[in-house]
Amino acid sequence: MNHEIELKFEINAVDIAPLATFLTQWVESDHVAAAHPLAAMGDRGGQKIAHGAATPAAINRLALINRYYDTADYYLRQHGYGLRVRGSCDNNIGCNDNPVCHSEQNDEQTANLQNYRYEITVKHSGTITAGLHERAEFNADLPNAELDLSVLPAIAFPPQCDIKQLQQNLIPLFCTNFRRKTWLIAFANSEIEVALDQGNITAQDKVMPIQELELEIKQGNKRDLVNFAMELSRFHLHLFSQSKAARGYRLYQNQPLTQIAIGASSTTANLSGNNAAITDEKSKMVVIGESYPLSQLLHDWQQNEEYALAKGDLSVYLQTLAQVKQALSDFLASQGDYNLMVMFVRWCSEFPVTPTVAKFAYSEVNTQLKLALIALLLTKESTKNCA
Repeated sequence: MNHEIELKFEINAVDIAPLATFLTQWVESDHVAAAHPLAAMGDRGGQKIAHGAATPAAINRLALINRYYDTADYYLRQHGYGLRVRGSCDNNIGCNDNPVCHSEQNDEQTANLQNYRYEITVKHSGTITAGLHERAEFNADLPNAELDLSVLPAIAFPPQCDIKQLQQNLIPLFCTNFRRKTWLIAFANSEIEVALDQGNITAQDKVMPIQELELEIKQGNKRDLVNFAMELSRFHLHLFSQSKAARGYRLYQNQPLTQIAIGASSTTANLSGNNAAITDEKSKMVVIGESYPLSQLLHDWQQNEEYALAKGDLSVYLQTLAQVKQALSDFLASQGDYNLMVMFVRWCSEFPVTPTVAKFAYSEVNTQLKLALIALLLTKESTKNCA
């Protein structure tokens, strides 16, 4: 079992080339530092880098074909599990230029897939905080693209699951097929894999594009992951809460994104102490507290932002941001973090004048504020664990 920790982002096409150049230069400087010990310590953007502390960095290009399975009544999805079979091919040895879903291969295409290696994966739902995804996953090699649950341990599946019966009931639902370019980055005390994915999700005759960036901890800690994401925010990245599997299910089921009421999960029943969260039905004021924590605000904010982006609905977006501003104002003032407060003031000054949803959603200040709030949650989590 692996514990996957990653940040997901959407990226605009115009920003891909500059980002790729930046990451390649970073990797190349790591190689130089590893070759010359006297240059083992560098400084990028104020962040001290321990060159050579991790595995030597590398750049790889892969072609990935993925088929997701579930039962007709979505047994796995309902239990918070995702199942896929993935074929991967190193571009350096030659791959099919147009990889397709396994069930759509004809004889000619199958021949072109001879260089693919196959793997089965089960992912558990885990937790999502804005674009920070944490979950358990189980992987096993397969000799070919044929689905075989027997190679995975029973713990990979829901409790009391009849695995043999599940195997018989599974049907293919959708595919995620894309090109991936990865950079292995040494940053502070961590090793982070940056993956740029470009391709499509296909379900029946419907298609949804994939154009995203994933930052995954290979070894190290979440604080370094967030700090490195801060470095990349200059390339107009948008934190993204939806996994490829989640989008695939939505596409297959024709489910649109939905809007959520900020503070809807808070209550007026618990008003004792300073940690109470209150929603005033007249003023619609939301106070971050025990019954409406910061993590929930980030979730609601993220969901509404993705809804507004999908719909191009600036009115809904500005309303959401105004509610977020109101909720964060007193909360951040109470934290005593000067740099975070300066960032928040800048964020407050810029969002009301944005001409489009995308302009602000992908902005550096918007992404940096979310990342800073995630970092704050990590600090509180660490303090709680040490108490």
